[in-house]
Amino acid sequence: MWNLKQRLGQIADKLTAYELCSHAVLNKAPENIYHSQQNIYYLQQKNQALQIQWQQVQQIISLLLLGQQIWQRYSGKKTFIK
Repeated sequence: MWNLKQRLGQIADKLTAYELCSHAVLNKAPENIYHSQQNIYYLQQKNQALQIQWQQVQQIISLLLLGQQIWQRYSGKKTFIK
């Protein structure tokens, strides 16, 4: 009987320790979630800006290629841009 009481005390101590650890982790969870959401928002904004820049680069390249085609058509010269 004494061994059972001692064993139950050990189990209770372990459960208390687990509860303290889980409380420490879960207590910070809302703040961590909030910071993660802020980071995701920041990355989405940065990604959107980069997509716009990429579209602008594509448009510039398209205009350069169009200019090359027009130049070739009216000058009769061949260039090396493909």
